[in-house]
Amino acid sequence: MIPKIILSTVLLSTLATSAFSQQVDQPEIKKEKKTKWVVGLGMGNSLMRNPIFTQFKGTGRLSEYAVGVNASLFARYYINDNLALESGLDGTYFMSRKHASIDHYTRAKYLLFEVPIAVQYHFFSSDAKFRPYMGVGVSFYHGISQYEEKYDVTPMRDNTSTYDNTDVLPFSFTQGFTYQVTDKLLLNQSLKYRLDAGAILNFNFGIGYTIGK
Repeated sequence: MIPKIILSTVLLSTLATSAFSQQVDQPEIKKEKKTKWVVGLGMGNSLMRNPIFTQFKGTGRLSEYAVGVNASLFARYYINDNLALESGLDGTYFMSRKHASIDHYTRAKYLLFEVPIAVQYHFFSSDAKFRPYMGVGVSFYHGISQYEEKYDVTPMRDNTSTYDNTDVLPFSFTQGFTYQVTDKLLLNQSLKYRLDAGAILNFNFGIGYTIGK
């Protein structure tokens, strides 16, 4: 009786050891790497309240709103399927003019270069063709402003001044979406609102290229 019990125990131990060995030796299935980088460019319009010019001499007399043009280069890094970091280089140009009288007007030109840094959350699965996203961030910028005042009757009183400013813009909020046209090419739309004195609103539409899978 005892030898049979010992034999059964040895047999069960051998089978268990063999099964465990097969499980350990089985190669791991590697997960396919997801998209990590997207680079692209966009162009669009900008709307600004002119208080951004109040830091410059005399510009409070300009019209309340100005419409400009905007161009951007962006690079987006996906930390995981939904969370991404984005940076790049934006350029925005504004021009505003207001007539105080028939022979007197003020005009301002403003060229803004900025490097934005944003955290984005992309909805839906990374396999979806259409993905809306939202983001928050800040911008490091350099602005060049030119203020000009003209008097048609008394030309000697004409005044032109240029100012340079470098600073950090406060928080910005971004809404947008991507649409995957092919495995590599995508369309990108973004609407960004910056919480500074000018309340700058940028609307861009552009293309992106996927690096990697």
